[in-house]
Amino acid sequence: MPLKLYHSTTSVCAMKVRLALEEKALAWESELLSLQRGDQHDPAYLKLNPNGVVPTLVDEGRVVIESTLIIEYLDEAFPQAPLMPSEPYRRALAAPISSSSRPTSCGRASPASPIRRIASASAFPSSRAWRRRR
Repeated sequence: MPLKLYHSTTSVCAMKVRLALEEKALAWESELLSLQRGDQHDPAYLKLNPNGVVPTLVDEGRVVIESTLIIEYLDEAFPQAPLMPSEPYRRALAAPISSSSRPTSCGRASPASPIRRIASASAFPSSRAWRRRR
């Protein structure tokens, strides 16, 4: 049974996982979701990923969510063609690169975040209008 990746073409987090899968030359099945259509809020998908975000990886019935955790899982579960160096010092040097995309950077915007406020404002709010919303 191949790996199954629930993802979107517009998600940077999903792109990270697709790159890892290709780098490791792993066979995987694509389940493409349309975030614009709201596929991530479908009840069947929410059973896999209650956060309602992509990506989600399913490996033999085991579900892994959050892009960085998925990549770490892939690297440990499929040790051929490792993504991280095996030598501890070299791995420590590589860690800042991988940690720049920890799960929080690919999560949803919080209700109070500037991104959420801008997205909910009119198409191009003036800076004065945006400051009033804060």
